[in-house]
Amino acid sequence: MPYSQNESELKTKNSDIDSNAYLIDHFSSNGVVVESVDLIDTNLLPSRFGPIHEKAFLLNLKDRSNKYYRWTYPDSIKVMNAFYNWMDCFGRNCESIFIGEERRIHKGSMMILVGDSSLIMIEGEQVDFSNWYGYHDSIGFDPEWNFSIEQRTGQRARWYTYEEDTKLKYERP
Repeated sequence: MPYSQNESELKTKNSDIDSNAYLIDHFSSNGVVVESVDLIDTNLLPSRFGPIHEKAFLLNLKDRSNKYYRWTYPDSIKVMNAFYNWMDCFGRNCESIFIGEERRIHKGSMMILVGDSSLIMIEGEQVDFSNWYGYHDSIGFDPEWNFSIEQRTGQRARWYTYEEDTKLKYERP
């Protein structure tokens, strides 16, 4: 079969793919069982720092929902710049958060993962941290995050760094 016919057939098959079903399968086959996915608009500060890719989903799980945001930047300098600026103006009230500060920084549960090229936030009434670490490991993220922040609803945020595949509580200098 000539190349052009294969290419045309592939385009037709790709256009028939239900993107919602694809996303449900993607998350579910990587450890986060999702019943439905909705695209959401992101109006968060990291979007202002030139990400090359941006994803924002409302993931409806069996008994709760989580919002998933991911910004991908061309290099680690841009990631850290976006992250530090976000911490200088976090949330609706633009509160400044010191790196490593253990206080309630979000209304519900949330986690933030800061990698070499990505900045990720998952938020909801309940966030299963270990499930989300497993998801990111399974899709190829380096498990040694520059920072991770975990906060359960009504509790203080906990900050972590990583050394030789070991998660360590971040100690402010």
